[in-house]
Order: sequence, then structure tokens, then C-alpha cells
Amino acid sequence: FFPVSSCVWFSIWNNAKMDPEEILAMLPPWAQRGFSVFSHYTRGTNWFRMMFVFLPAIIRGDLASVTLYLPFFFGYFLKRSVEQWQDLFSMKDNINVNMKIMREDYIKWANKMSFELLLIITFLAFCWYMQTETRFLCNFFLSSFVVPMIRCCFPQKCRGPLNKGHRLWDTTWGDCLVHVFIFVGLSFSWTIQGMDQLFLGFLFLLAIPTIQDRFWTKPAQHAILLFVILGLCLPFFSLGITSKFFPAYLDYFPRQYLAGLCWLANATPHVKDYYSVLGVSHDADAKTIKRVFREMSVTLHPDK
Repeated sequence: FFPVSSCVWFSIWNNAKMDPEEILAMLPPWAQRGFSVFSHYTRGTNWFRMMFVFLPAIIRGDLASVTLYLPFFFGYFLKRSVEQWQDLFSMKDNINVNMKIMREDYIKWANKMSFELLLIITFLAFCWYMQTETRFLCNFFLSSFVVPMIRCCFPQKCRGPLNKGHRLWDTTWGDCLVHVFIFVGLSFSWTIQGMDQLFLGFLFLLAIPTIQDRFWTKPAQHAILLFVILGLCLPFFSLGITSKFFPAYLDYFPRQYLAGLCWLANATPHVKDYYSVLGVSHDADAKTIKRVFREMSVTLHPDK
């Protein structure tokens, strides 16, 4: 709801040529207070990250599980450690010569970094001791630590060729490496595991937010992007809801539809081909299947 409503908000702002504060002033007092509280507590929230964690939990019905909220603490601790590294890099100049860092400042930074590492190690030890589910932590480690550190280590400008007086792209080498990292991660995880936890982490925690950042100031393109994402997710979401709450209706899904979803997810159902087990063709009649079954039951009987 929030991404779509944000698109509507930007559309009204662009079409009316009004300042957002003026539009906010047109709302009733209760709506202004609600919007202010909502903005205060959700500033900087990654909604696709929330969907990645809570949407499967809603389908499974385990919102009360403590392990569901542990990745957010892990991401917070990783973010704190990344901020310490950013502070270290901010002590250097933007040319190619590193300024000498004073010994006192370096010791102070090392103490802070040691404390952040201690928090992370304590958190992981707690998860190991409590034997909690930790499959989300790898995705949060990639999105909360690896990607920010890549951007932090390679801040140099990377500008593309001119096209009609405008650069085709104007970004940093860190962003370019992040895009390559996301593409390789999506391809590798889809090839190895299919649309499993690692692939969905790359998709919802890295790929979609990265693309979304390009369209925050373009409401029409942003809305199209969101509806395309929701459209691609809807078939899998509907199948998950049906298998969880209405399993009797799974037979109503066309076989070609399910086969297409399996191909798209790179997932092969582990279903035995009983025709090949019996050694008969798929067009064999019932009389042939019964005869072969009796022969095999006599041959393979454990008491024989």
C-alpha cells in the first residue's frame, strides 16, 4: 500500500506544482498528525525488505515467532559497523592521497569497531545457543554489510559517454560493482537453488530497491515498476495462499500453469514417475499395469 500511495503522492505534487508541505496543510488535522507519526517512525524503511520477511510469515501464520524479528537486529548491528568504516574513510581526502590519521583518532575508531564486532559476535552466539532459525541472516548480511561496504570502498566517479550533451550514466564505481554483484548473485542463486531464500533475498533486498531508487522522482515509471513487480509475484503468492489455506482447490490450477511456474522458478517437483518404476509406457492400459505390478510384487517380496 505505501509504495503505491507514495506514487500517488508524487503524482499529485508534480501535477499540482505544489510544495509537499502545502499539500499536507490541505489535509484534516487528524490526517496531518497521523502522517507525521507515520513518517517519523518509518523514515528510511525498506518496504521490500519488510515484505521479504513478513509476507511468508503471514502465509505460514507464525507472526508471533521471535526468530522472525532477529534479522532486523542483525541488520541494525551490521549497519552500525558499516557506519564505523564510513567514519574511517571520511578521515581521508577525496583525491588519491590518504591523509595521515592521528594515532588517538585511530585508537578511538578501533575501540568503537571492536565494540560493534563484539555485538555482532554476541548476537550470533545467542542465535546459535537458542538454536533459532538463521536462514534470513545471510541475506541481511549481504544487503546490510557487503553492499554498503562496496559503495564505501569505491567512491570514485564513473561517468558514461555523452549522448546529446548528457551522460548516459553518472554514478560511482561502487554502484557499478554493486549492480554487477546483484546480477551475478541473482543468476548464480537461480541456477543453483532456483527461487529459494537466497534468490528472493537478492531480489527483494537488493535488486528491487536499487532499481526503485532510480524512479523515486518519476511517479509514472515508479508506478509501472511496482505493478510489474506485484504482477510477477502474484502467481506465486496465490499458489502459496492456496496450498496453505485451501489445498483442496489446488486441483483447479491448470497443469500447464503449474509447469510454467516451476520452469520460471527453476524448481523441478520431486515426484516419482511410477510408469518408469514399473517399466511400462505412459499409454499402457490398466490390464498391463496390473499384470506387471503382480509380477514385480512376487519378485521383490521381502519374504521370498
